[in-house]
Amino acid sequence: QTKKEFREIDKFLLSIDNILLRAELLSDYEVVAQYQTFEFDSIRNINFDKSLFVENANQIALEILRNNFFDYLKLSFLHYIGNWSIGSKARFLDENSSIVPRLEELKKSSGPMNLPNNMLLSIAQIYFIILFFALTIYSLLVLFFCSILEKKRNFEDFSYIFIIQSYLILISLTNVSTPRYLMLFYPLIVIVLIKFLDLLKKRVFY
Repeated sequence: QTKKEFREIDKFLLSIDNILLRAELLSDYEVVAQYQTFEFDSIRNINFDKSLFVENANQIALEILRNNFFDYLKLSFLHYIGNWSIGSKARFLDENSSIVPRLEELKKSSGPMNLPNNMLLSIAQIYFIILFFALTIYSLLVLFFCSILEKKRNFEDFSYIFIIQSYLILISLTNVSTPRYLMLFYPLIVIVLIKFLDLLKKRVFY
């Protein structure tokens, strides 16, 4: 029954080309699924004992994971991407709220925020996209093309990358995406950005 309820949401998410927006909406819809599913009329009208879910939660979770492992990895990847989405949902809902399924439930999935204007949000999003690409490219260089980097900096670079990426991957595997999780390592990510720009400057201008 829950699959039927979320089928329309799945189709809606697949229709979104912007991966940052899709990841952010997916995260909020997952919160809807976690906390509001039993409030849906079609679910509430089913005669079943909810305590059975509580008593067998671990077994049910393992069974779901075993039968949907690749979906879980795909979901975790989108949560990784979603950590870098800054206000995509807010900008989208301003103009497209009429086509969003389960809009009221979606609004309940996150608390109220005092957001700046859309222009400032767009600038912030561009900045975080730059951070994302800088971290991704520098991670690949450190892990697979370390000869490009100076040898004396390899251990330092590897430490930064290992700490940041391990944290982001763990968060993506165990939780929904939100930029507030990313902000815990924001200072280290800025350091990686500076290192990346320094490397770019040396390779391009020298």
